[in-house]
Amino acid sequence: MASIDASITSTGLISTGDATGILQLKSNGITALTVHANANVSITSGLSVSGSNVQPLVSGTSQASTSGTNFDFTGIPSWAKRITVIFSGVSSNGTSNTALVQIGSGSVTSSGYAGGTCNQGATATYHNATNGFQMGTGGSAANILTGTLFITNVTGNTWVASGTFAYENTNFVGYTAGKIALAGVLDRVRVGTGNGTDGFDAGNVNVFYE
Repeated sequence: MASIDASITSTGLISTGDATGILQLKSNGITALTVHANANVSITSGLSVSGSNVQPLVSGTSQASTSGTNFDFTGIPSWAKRITVIFSGVSSNGTSNTALVQIGSGSVTSSGYAGGTCNQGATATYHNATNGFQMGTGGSAANILTGTLFITNVTGNTWVASGTFAYENTNFVGYTAGKIALAGVLDRVRVGTGNGTDGFDAGNVNVFYE
């Protein structure tokens, strides 16, 4: 660790690390804050501001939706209050709803959802869903879906979702919304095909949480 020059001036305490290393602030032997040589600052755990924790925006690992029927994103921490699910050029080989998003605590919850989805173009089609947050109302294996779904904690273990998407290959855009009360703290998100048996054949999916 770099040596430190410290001085007190009329504007406060100034601590300067030398040019050979980094500046670290430790408490009880644990590094709490690091100022790197490139001036980036790292904080080891949550930052508390007026009694509230400020958490980072964390990206999951993007998964190629080119095969399989679902993708699980697990290990979502208990402090997460909003989950963003991202679809980029996602397609399936069947005619069911293009994608279905489910959340859960310990295991994926597949019932008890309230909400629906709508495709809006020259005509509109609607679909209610109780098994998850539906993205699209199906129609063609050629459909290519791009968009985002925001899943936000309201209170306790109740979550509300809203999203927008488009089919890249058509003139349709879509909307979805819903809610679910989980039995415990959310720790996972599953992205699957609408009926659970169609297979993905194109695109990428990922989640961010904060």
